[in-house]
Amino acid sequence: MSQRIAIFIDRLNLDAAVGVFEFEKEKTQKLVVSLRAEVAIPSKEELHHSDVVCYDTVAKGIRAIVQSQHFELLETLGRRLVDYCLADVRIKQVTVKLEKPDIIDDALSVGIEISGSQA
Repeated sequence: MSQRIAIFIDRLNLDAAVGVFEFEKEKTQKLVVSLRAEVAIPSKEELHHSDVVCYDTVAKGIRAIVQSQHFELLETLGRRLVDYCLADVRIKQVTVKLEKPDIIDDALSVGIEISGSQA
């Protein structure tokens, strides 16, 4: 019998080079990243660190991808983050939410949510 747990990262605040408008290309802006991943874990009595997906490792990967280049579209960045997560075969399904809180003055934030799963 296999079991699944979910790991999550809630509202990781980053500076990102993202956007299609000229003012978005001139400087970085605040980007808020959240993620929830369904993870398969072994069905053994005692779990070890190597049996689970480390959310700190996932967060470091997210930071590295976000800071790697300018992304014109959140959709492109979101797909890259989903692919990164699913490269770990223990992650069976992942949903990434990307928010730009400073774009529309009278909105708390705008953004996208994108999901992917192992084939």
